[in-house]
Formats: sequence, C-alpha cells, structure tokens
Amino acid sequence: MIAALGIREFRREAAKAVGQIGSPAVPALINAFGAADPEVRQGVVEALSQIGQAEQIGQAESGSAVEPILTRPALGDANPEVRKTAAVALGQIKSPTARAMSSLIATLGDAEPEVRRGAGEALGQIGPAAVPALIAVLSDPNP
Repeated sequence: MIAALGIREFRREAAKAVGQIGSPAVPALINAFGAADPEVRQGVVEALSQIGQAEQIGQAESGSAVEPILTRPALGDANPEVRKTAAVALGQIKSPTARAMSSLIATLGDAEPEVRRGAGEALGQIGPAAVPALIAVLSDPNP
C-alpha cells in the first residue's frame, strides 16, 4: 500500500489508508509528507490524525503521530488546506502538550480565515488547557 503513494490518482487516499496500519506506518508517512502534491500532504496529515486518535483511546502505541504533525511543517505548509487539516488533526488528537498548544496559538495568526478557524476549533477540542489562548482570540480584531 505504501508503494501506491507514487500513483497520482490514489495518492491522497493511499496516504489515508496507510494510517490504518497504525504507528508502524509513521516513518513512511513522514517521508510521504515531502511530496510536492498538496493532496498527498493533506492525506498524510489525515492519516497521522487517525493514528493519533487511536493512540488517544489506547488502540495504538502512544506518542508516535502528534510530533510528526508538528515537527514536519504541516501547520506552516504553503497550502492552506494542508494547514487547516493539520490544525483540525491536532484538535482531534486532543494533545495538550506545550508544543501542540504553542503551534496552534501561532496558527491563530494565519492569513487564511479557515486555517485560523481550524486552529481555534482545535484549541477548543483540546479542552481547559486551551482556555487562555481562546480568551485572547476574543479580543483579536481579525478572527
């Protein structure tokens, strides 16, 4: 299935399907995030989110998917859909780590409204640890 990442028509869906493999697929997904095609990068982020959600409920080894979303520049990607998907993924994973929080807070200043909205919603999904950041957004003249 990982080999299918090279076939353009199936690349995004293949990347998402690789997420079903779980934590062992993370290195291949990180490598696939380097693809020039933003659809593939978006599929990679969706797959990492799927792995991260499984980790949250104890169905997979913990700690393997959150960091790749952050350390690979998904939130800083040139494509706004990839950035929005990364923000939403962090919210779905509900990771209250300092790194996730600071990345999402920085994303609240994104030029694209949909990306900012995704970051705000993600912070809301994370829960009480995000309240100070969300309160700060209330006074933002560019929500």
